[in-house]
Amino acid sequence: MEIEKYLVLNKYLLSQFGVNDIKDLLDELKNKNEGIDSDGSSYFVKSLIGLDGLQLSKDALLEYDQNIQFYVKRINFRRQQVSLKYFQYLAVLFAEIVLDNLKNKKSDFLIELNTFLKGYKISEEIELIDDFEEEDLKKACFLDGYWFWQDSDYPYKLLPVFLITTYFLQTILF
Repeated sequence: MEIEKYLVLNKYLLSQFGVNDIKDLLDELKNKNEGIDSDGSSYFVKSLIGLDGLQLSKDALLEYDQNIQFYVKRINFRRQQVSLKYFQYLAVLFAEIVLDNLKNKKSDFLIELNTFLKGYKISEEIELIDDFEEEDLKKACFLDGYWFWQDSDYPYKLLPVFLITTYFLQTILF
């Protein structure tokens, strides 16, 4: 998949939260507490649910949050306890959204992406990007997480990769 398609996928994911720029999401989560509140949801997801323009359902976001918490618990089992920083949480959340769509509604997801791409090409006056194809989606989640954790300190760089790998080990996608 060409880098342009990764960028469009990233813009699509941002649009699902009603924002155009990743800085808007990062700013929203930057000052939130890490961890879980008394009802078992992360403080991050509580903040995301309250966003204006949110396209994802509250139930879907809560399910993604529960999955992310499960992955973190697997990391923490018999090890030094870690928690996700806000940018790592977004990386894993974006990957979780893509992987869920690939597993549960691949053809609809492909249609949604291409519809978004068509509108994006018109608004940005771009003609060079081809439509998404099923083969593109098999590579989609890994680079997506890169945008968030590339500047973080080790060992935090490995967390999103480990969590995405955990997802693959639990499900059969391809």
